[in-house]
Amino acid sequence: MKRSHPAMLAIAFFFPSLYAAHAQTAAAPSQIAKNFSRSIVAQNGGAALVAKAYSLAATETSDGSWSDIPYQSKADMNWPLQDHLHRMELLAAAAYAARDTGHPDPKLDGKAISALRFWLKNDFQNSNWWWGTLWIPQEIGKTALLLQPSLTPQDNQAVTKLMARTGDFGTYTGENLVWARQIEILAGILQGNEPNVVEGFHGLFADAGYTEDLLSGNQRGEGIMSDNSFHQHGALLYSGGYGLTFAQDVMQMILISWHTPFQIAPDKLHTFIAFLLDGDQWMIRGDTFDHATAGREITWPYLPRVGANSTFQRLVQQLAAKPVPRQAEMKAFADRLLLGDSVASPDSPVNGDRFFWHSDYLVSRRSGYLASLRMFSTRTRNSELVGGQGLRSVHLADGMNLLYRSGNEYLDIFPVWDWTLIPGTTALHTSMPNGVPQTFEVNNIMQTGATAFVGAATDGHTSAAAMDLRRGPLQARKAWFFFDGVYLCLGAGIRAVGPQASDDDIATDINQTLARGSVQIGPQRQFVVGLRKGIADAASRFVLHDHVGYLLWPGAHFVVSSQSQVGAWSDIGTGPRTPVSHQVFNLWIDHGPRPASGTYTYAVFPDTSVEQMNAAASAPPLAVLSNTETLQSVYNPAEHVVALIFYTAGAAHSPLGDISVDKPSMLLVRRLPGGITVTASEPTHQTTMLRVTTTMLRVTVGPRSGSVSLADGRSATLHLQPQ
Repeated sequence: MKRSHPAMLAIAFFFPSLYAAHAQTAAAPSQIAKNFSRSIVAQNGGAALVAKAYSLAATETSDGSWSDIPYQSKADMNWPLQDHLHRMELLAAAAYAARDTGHPDPKLDGKAISALRFWLKNDFQNSNWWWGTLWIPQEIGKTALLLQPSLTPQDNQAVTKLMARTGDFGTYTGENLVWARQIEILAGILQGNEPNVVEGFHGLFADAGYTEDLLSGNQRGEGIMSDNSFHQHGALLYSGGYGLTFAQDVMQMILISWHTPFQIAPDKLHTFIAFLLDGDQWMIRGDTFDHATAGREITWPYLPRVGANSTFQRLVQQLAAKPVPRQAEMKAFADRLLLGDSVASPDSPVNGDRFFWHSDYLVSRRSGYLASLRMFSTRTRNSELVGGQGLRSVHLADGMNLLYRSGNEYLDIFPVWDWTLIPGTTALHTSMPNGVPQTFEVNNIMQTGATAFVGAATDGHTSAAAMDLRRGPLQARKAWFFFDGVYLCLGAGIRAVGPQASDDDIATDINQTLARGSVQIGPQRQFVVGLRKGIADAASRFVLHDHVGYLLWPGAHFVVSSQSQVGAWSDIGTGPRTPVSHQVFNLWIDHGPRPASGTYTYAVFPDTSVEQMNAAASAPPLAVLSNTETLQSVYNPAEHVVALIFYTAGAAHSPLGDISVDKPSMLLVRRLPGGITVTASEPTHQTTMLRVTTTMLRVTVGPRSGSVSLADGRSATLHLQPQ
């Protein structure tokens, strides 16, 4: 369970150097208390805090409550009683700020204490465990810390009793562990128990290291994975959800403890910085954290931003000011968050491709765009449905392929999305009566994949990715090939089989995004208003929208739409029921009902023009060598590279010669002056040895030849020259 109020995600943290560089251990807990208190003051509004507090104080009733809060509510998500906790903390923060500046205000202290005592007296409960064991104890602890000089022994006793509900701190993982350890630190400060403070920081910063892939009892680890993605609730990608809050909370605690005996150890700091630089920053475009990484939080109408003046940006900037590892990269990251992606040069270290093998997730970044690909396999989960959040999130990992130029392409589109047409996915174009996409599976959310052949081979610049998709009666072999300035998508073996096969159409969505300006089909400048169907030919070979070109191979039955779509946040989660509408651009390929062995081919040009698309339609820059159920391959003559997906052991012809493998695998074969490079990946994570043979060279990829192991889905690259 996770907090669900927008204010809870707004942790801005500013404070000057508050301590001597060589603080004595005996003074450390009090220094931590001061640092922690000042950070809470900053997160509650800084300079504007006092005015907000007086406004709240004026509406507080004599018993410490507020008349506009429905205290009888038991809603487990978006619990309205959290507003009381927020207001209580804000009053306490204002009272602390007044005392800290030498101008104590007894009225603010009294109002904050009254609100705290009202909660402690009534001891409000929620049916969801998270509120009572993590969120409420943390809010009560922070409020008590801010009010400590004014609390009675009876107040402190009640606070201690409530905070004890967090229980065994070692039972939590990921961001839940960070919240639990923060409670342990707060309790240690309030009780004057320095060993608890020590243990709290030790446990919290231990969580800032890489998690074990498998914990005891075969439970999957949660937290920072060794590829720098983040998992929560099992093997579920959550870098932009729980992982974002995790990153903010850990940064906050690193800054609070800096230059004290509780400071993070160098090895953990190094790992955490790598998590930020080699993980998070690859997933951000503009002020948007890739929606593919947000989990069920994609259904929140207040999904947090990470650009200028955001909590995340401010914390990265403050951490970059410290002598941390890779400090120059951290400063560049902070600048990019503050000023936008335009500050990143073409040779920036965040330009290129990166595959996160623990999460079946790939990012292809260039100075002008970010393209992401999210898949799932027998090793990972697709999505989750918790407390009504994520109601239609069936296809979020079926090869969801999002494309960002500004970062705002999908801003607040989700209540009006057609969730059977998620960008990049192939699915039945039909829903159940409740609006949930139909897959004819018993459980279509919160499941692991049905196939192991899911992964990517990447050399950091070019990538070949594939997914052997199985959803109920639907089968498809899907591949993506990412190059500089263009990526090509192939599908083969598309069919619905078995007794559950229906007469519903199967569709492959190319993109469904907010409509920005006109939509044009082909060189004759046919403009789309409403919905248009067609078959790709010389007059309708491409679609152009918002400077993105979509090149269709001849014969594709396509549908393009540019019209208003209506929905409500409550349709997909626990947000408002008020209908909203957006103008939406949607382009998909219609395979019809029960295709025998459907295929598709299309290329996406993320930053292009009419003239460039006319040229690409006349002479495609990429050559499709094969698109079958056993082999999908592409040749890029500009980069002298062949990209291949072998679903079985076999051979392929290419402009670089014949290429064969002895096991299912993914390859990039690149010709260089004087030799070639072979980049290989084994997507099932089972094989450590792969033999690749070409008419140019023969090579064995695997540990016996002294190269990187292929066992966990990573790519290995060999640079070879003829003998």
